Amino acid sequence: MDTTTNSKKPTSAELLAERVLGHVLEHNLEIGAHIKETEFAGVLKVSRTPIRNAFLHLQQNGFLVKKPNQASF
Repeated sequence: MDTTTNSKKPTSAELLAERVLGHVLEHNLEIGAHIKETEFAGVLKVSRTPIRNAFLHLQQNGFLVKKPNQASF
């Protein structure tokens, strides 16, 4: 009998999004604080593209608000 579960592995964007959230909580960033891709890329030592994907994941899950032609909050 097959006892494997159907749980999927988290994507790299999901894993990085968890790291971003951890950093936000660890440093007590306030709600509405302006966060920059370049800053998080430097802090987490990844390029901006993975950060952008992580931010998109956070936005889709209601943790982040992206204002058009502005930064993320």
